[in-house]
Amino acid sequence: MVRIHRHRGGSLWILLSNVLIFRVLKLYNQEGRTMRYFRNVAAWLVLLFIPVLFSFLIKNNLTLLHNKYNVVVVQPNIDPWGEKFEAGSQEAQLQKLISLSQKQIDPHTALVVWPETASLFKPMKIS
Repeated sequence: MVRIHRHRGGSLWILLSNVLIFRVLKLYNQEGRTMRYFRNVAAWLVLLFIPVLFSFLIKNNLTLLHNKYNVVVVQPNIDPWGEKFEAGSQEAQLQKLISLSQKQIDPHTALVVWPETASLFKPMKIS
C-alpha cells in the first residue's frame, strides 16, 4: 500500500478502516446481527487484508540484491573533543580512514560510507 500511494496510502487505509469499524459497531448497536451488519463486517475485513495480501505479492516478486553487494561502513575511533579538530591532524585522520577502508574492501564492495566529518574542506568562519 505504501509503495503505491507513498505515505498517504497508509493514512487513507487507517481512516477508511476506522470509519468502517465505527459503522459496524453503530449498526450492531442499532439493529443487531442483521445482513447489513455482516456485509459491513466483511467489507471491513477485506479492507484490512487487501494491503497485507498485496504486500506479500510484492515481496514474492521483489528481486533482492542483498547477497550480491557489500557495503563498508568506516567509523574511526577519533576523539571528537580532542584530536578531531586539532590543527594538522586532518591528513592523519584521512589516512586512517583510507587504511580502515582498504582492509574491508573486497571485489563485491559497492559502497564505502565515511562519517560526515571526513570531508576535506574547512568550515567557514562566521563572524
